[in-house]
Amino acid sequence: MKGQKILDYVDPFFGNGEVGTPIPQGIAAAWNWRKAQNGNTHPGAARPFGMASICAYSGAYPTGYGVYDRTTSGPPKKIFDRKMASGFTHFHLNGCGDIQFFYNYFRFVPTTNAATAGELSDLVDEKATPGYYACRLPANGVDCQFTVSKKAAYHRYQFDDGKAGSVFVDFASGGINIPDFPQYRVVPEGIELLNCSNGEWEGKIRAGDINIYFYLCSKNKLSAEEVVVNNTASKAKNLTIAKSECDVDKITGIKLVQENIGEPFEVVIGFSLKSSEQAKANSKSLLNSSFAEAVEESKQDWLNHLGRIEIEPNSEDDAKVFYSCLYHSLIKPMDCGDESPWWDNGEPFVTDFITLWDQYKTQLPLVTALFPETGRRMAESILKTIETYGYFPVAYYLRNHFGSESYQASGLGIHVLADCFFSKLLTMDDWPRIKKAIDAEFATSHAIDFIKNGKTTIYTHTIDLSCAAEAAASMAKQCGDEAFAEKMTALSHNWRNVYDKETGVLADGSVYYEGTKWNYSFRPHPDMAERIELAGGKEQFVKLLDTFFGYDDISSGVIDPKPSVETFDRIIHNDRFEGLNNEPDMEAPYAYLWADRPDRTSDIIQHTMKYQFAPGENGLPGNNDTGALSSWFVWNAIGIYPLAGTDRYLIASPMFKKSVVHFKNGDLTIKTEKNSHKKRQKGERVVEWNGEVLDRFWLSVEEIENGGELKIYKGKVL
Repeated sequence: MKGQKILDYVDPFFGNGEVGTPIPQGIAAAWNWRKAQNGNTHPGAARPFGMASICAYSGAYPTGYGVYDRTTSGPPKKIFDRKMASGFTHFHLNGCGDIQFFYNYFRFVPTTNAATAGELSDLVDEKATPGYYACRLPANGVDCQFTVSKKAAYHRYQFDDGKAGSVFVDFASGGINIPDFPQYRVVPEGIELLNCSNGEWEGKIRAGDINIYFYLCSKNKLSAEEVVVNNTASKAKNLTIAKSECDVDKITGIKLVQENIGEPFEVVIGFSLKSSEQAKANSKSLLNSSFAEAVEESKQDWLNHLGRIEIEPNSEDDAKVFYSCLYHSLIKPMDCGDESPWWDNGEPFVTDFITLWDQYKTQLPLVTALFPETGRRMAESILKTIETYGYFPVAYYLRNHFGSESYQASGLGIHVLADCFFSKLLTMDDWPRIKKAIDAEFATSHAIDFIKNGKTTIYTHTIDLSCAAEAAASMAKQCGDEAFAEKMTALSHNWRNVYDKETGVLADGSVYYEGTKWNYSFRPHPDMAERIELAGGKEQFVKLLDTFFGYDDISSGVIDPKPSVETFDRIIHNDRFEGLNNEPDMEAPYAYLWADRPDRTSDIIQHTMKYQFAPGENGLPGNNDTGALSSWFVWNAIGIYPLAGTDRYLIASPMFKKSVVHFKNGDLTIKTEKNSHKKRQKGERVVEWNGEVLDRFWLSVEEIENGGELKIYKGKVL
């Protein structure tokens, strides 16, 4: 599947709404639904890893788009009974939950009725394709279209016949606006605005203790342009205003009025984290293009990225889910080029690792493997961040404050650097910088406890740091640094200290973020043989896994594997796999592989893909978490799964008859067969690599990314 057909299958609205996936059957009926049951994506115009994005703004949770109130568990609550918008904002999260800091800067309000500017209007006639978003605001009398470049946004408004149109640009708006949480409004700490004449304006806002510079240009002749402060026109040409002077419920910024009634009203705004001059340069990427040309350029950019994977789907719905997942996997991180607000030496700045504790497992390996240029810039930015701050935050975004989520995970920057190293985006020449970064990560407070006491007070951090130490040791060995490798290898075994040898799972006495000890007890890692022995051997380990995934409850009749619509509720089953409603155990199905039960792995993965994903805005089972959830589907649908921080891909259970992945060094073809195989026993999975039967359940990063043919003769198929 190539070209335009791929774009036809992408749905930017995918995951915008409440969970509406099929009623789970079989083993999927036994899983937990602890977290919020909505995807939290947005359908706005965006570019792959771009800095600029634009979408309709209602103030709803958590992207500013849509109808939902703050929801952290269960079905989402609503603050609107229908789609609404007060304008259009820039910069957005992607599928996150209650991160407590939200962008939505530079609100544009097009209207034919200045007296109601900024008030909510019905939002109708929405349409979105990759890089393009359109809608109508009937109360404002305007049809709206948008597209973006990497660092600029193109607005195109068509006002109703015979009516003069105005565009208010509100620089004081930000965050989200939901009842009972006024702290989620983000009012810039300061605004500076300069009229450059002829419909051109420049300046900056300061938000999150970071300057965001802009350069705005109307492509039309204007009959009027003026400064607006708290909804009141000003005769000033320039504006400098402090946060304390802004009324969050009123517009502070500029008003542009079109001269030629009936013509489309077009405005371009460029952004920079460096300067107004750089913002102007970024706006030039769109200023000299027509709207149609800008849309086409965005379309081609998305085709180049989405086309890295070609599939032969079993159905139209499968294709829609796959390419919608791939699309929502490539929105973040935000590649800002040399736009760092903290260093001036031209080194790359990549941000929006907003939920790194989920991203590092699936989404960032996708970036590393398929988009090496972006991956290299990401690696350089991570190294520079560690050199600047002394560590890499697990929640890293456009805000000069980090660490509030440090209780969730530790040492994840090392995992990402290791993935980049094993994919040869970093080399032995980079080892001195990598080594210093590792030392810095192991000097943080959690790591000091880990080294001194052999474990951390939050046991999951012990697992994080043990795996990070193993990743560091592997890189050191390849670089010939035996002393450092020995030091890190010794630390990598500390995971043993937080397991209960009597139960075979993690010990009590710790806080387990968004789960229980069971959710974190089966993370695959390089010491899995020893991990299985700790549990009492393979048979006992499989029994523990069968309990965790619900096979015991299904076989005993405690849970109905075929619930009806009338009786099924997405309820909590304690100490149970969370499916993809939540991600702390998203890699746990692969633990069966080390216990010689790939059939169990396949069964769980196939049930997850069939019953927890579906086409449309209701098609995600939970928060997309910066692409972590959608990228899980992408990997599993094609049949391989990256073991983050290692040089291995695990072999899974493909959804499609054939997939072709275009890696930088060659094409990987993955095929599935249901027919009998000469060496296949009943129910057994047989895997061939380049025509030879494979006697292991993994391939190295080098094998996979150099290309070849992987053929899987599947066992039981749903």
